[in-house]
Amino acid sequence: MKRATYLALLIVFVTTLAAIAIACGGGTATTSSPTGTGSTPTTQTSPTNPYEIIMNEQNVFMPAVLTVPAGTKVTWSNKSVRRWWVISVDKKIDTGQIATGVSVSYTFNEPGTYEYYDTYNKDIRGTVIVQ
Repeated sequence: MKRATYLALLIVFVTTLAAIAIACGGGTATTSSPTGTGSTPTTQTSPTNPYEIIMNEQNVFMPAVLTVPAGTKVTWSNKSVRRWWVISVDKKIDTGQIATGVSVSYTFNEPGTYEYYDTYNKDIRGTVIVQ
């Protein structure tokens, strides 16, 4: 019961932060929660869809550079045991904390190069190129 309550609160928190990111960034963001209870994250080394960026146990974004057409929804999926927090250099994208097993999406409507990093470790960086 306690675990479900904490998970529900986390989902509300992440969803609220995603809504703030939408208001500040001009794109759209969505959040999905892990499926099932007590699930253990898997160490996935490659994305399951072409517009997914995996945050893995090796503390890297996979892929580090992703090129997409304008209007594409890109999803960051936390497949590691630690929290991540993706923020773009220009502060237009701010996912808030992404817990283990949670995914956060952002729709890139405008062409450009979007550099981002993990706020917990600013050396972990990635880029989305929107054409």
